[in-house]
Amino acid sequence: MDRRWAKVNLAPDQKTVRKFLTENSAPARLIGAAIDLFVALQDHIEVGHAFFRTVKDKPSLERLWESQILPLAKKRFRFDQGALREVEALWAECLGKIDLAVAQSAESDEPQNPPANEET
Repeated sequence: MDRRWAKVNLAPDQKTVRKFLTENSAPARLIGAAIDLFVALQDHIEVGHAFFRTVKDKPSLERLWESQILPLAKKRFRFDQGALREVEALWAECLGKIDLAVAQSAESDEPQNPPANEET
């Protein structure tokens, strides 16, 4: 039966990841970090763009990591703990980018009060 169907390879595509995240109204800070993660993962383990289809916010990205990408990486690198640590470091870097962007956004949203003039 396998011979009856054409074999079509759909390589992982970051443009498709961006499209999914944009259609899901993901915040810009998450889109950038998620795409960076997606691209970096390709050097270690081929993760298709369909993995990111339902990502719309940080909790959904964390769910993707915990339920799909990390188990896949653990299986792939069960005998190469160094490579697994590299993949885990990519995830930590992704979270750091998101958290940094949130912190910077919060700082820019704070009202800027001029210092009070003190008379002596």
